[in-house]
Amino acid sequence: MPSPSLHASEAALESTAQRRGPSVLSRLRDDFGRWCGTSEEPFMTVEALAMKWTDEALQTPDDPFFTALLARHSELHDLRNYETVSSCCMRLSREMDLKGTGCVDMDEWIHFAMSVQCQVPLTKAMCLINSSLKVLLRSRPKVLERLQRMFEVADRRGVGRLSIEDLEEMYRAALWNLEAGGASRASPRSPDGGCSSARERARRLLKTMDLDGSDSVSYVEFIAWCVGRRKFPVVVNFYDLSNGMASVLSPWLLGQRWEGVWHTGVVVFGKEYYYGGDIFHDRAG
Repeated sequence: MPSPSLHASEAALESTAQRRGPSVLSRLRDDFGRWCGTSEEPFMTVEALAMKWTDEALQTPDDPFFTALLARHSELHDLRNYETVSSCCMRLSREMDLKGTGCVDMDEWIHFAMSVQCQVPLTKAMCLINSSLKVLLRSRPKVLERLQRMFEVADRRGVGRLSIEDLEEMYRAALWNLEAGGASRASPRSPDGGCSSARERARRLLKTMDLDGSDSVSYVEFIAWCVGRRKFPVVVNFYDLSNGMASVLSPWLLGQRWEGVWHTGVVVFGKEYYYGGDIFHDRAG
């Protein structure tokens, strides 16, 4: 698992973030008081949060926040049914408790809210990211706050996505020390003062982080990469079990032409998986 690090001090990061004005994350910090208790309290218990969200959802079902949750969780098909809403809010509150303290703090709230805004297509994908994050938080309780600060400083436009220019600026300013290969290390500077090196490093990092092909990096993609999740190609192989005979014999036997009797195998992580009464795997091909 990579060990994200920074060249600059926390003070330098804070100063940079303040100079750039409001960001998506700063606006979510302001929203913390509404959705997770009061702005004076640094956390809220899971049970209290579930009750608060249940009341809010029943009173304002058309709120954009709950509309986003509705799109993400199919079981929330009716925001006017108390039992359904209460059960779902309790489950969501527990999911937010990444540190296992029984409470939800500012960092956990921001992480959850950003994942909702990013509209991750599969809830299971977010569960995998969160499970890796939980493991990391056990040994490094402040890592989520640190990663969020890294993302916030890089998001110069305050839109919640990082462009290649944003990544390049982080390398030029020596505020990031992330490498596409997963290590956190410094790269040799190019003869022109490091500009070309920064651009190339940004290009490589964007290629590895960008999962949806948008040529930008969302918060979820950034966190996924930092906790060790990597993208791998997935290939589906088709095999004609009739060895070409189906296209010849099917018109006579079935009255319609079949191009083949197909069997498939899914190739991922260097192995091919296929079904034959049970799930098996072998060398690809």
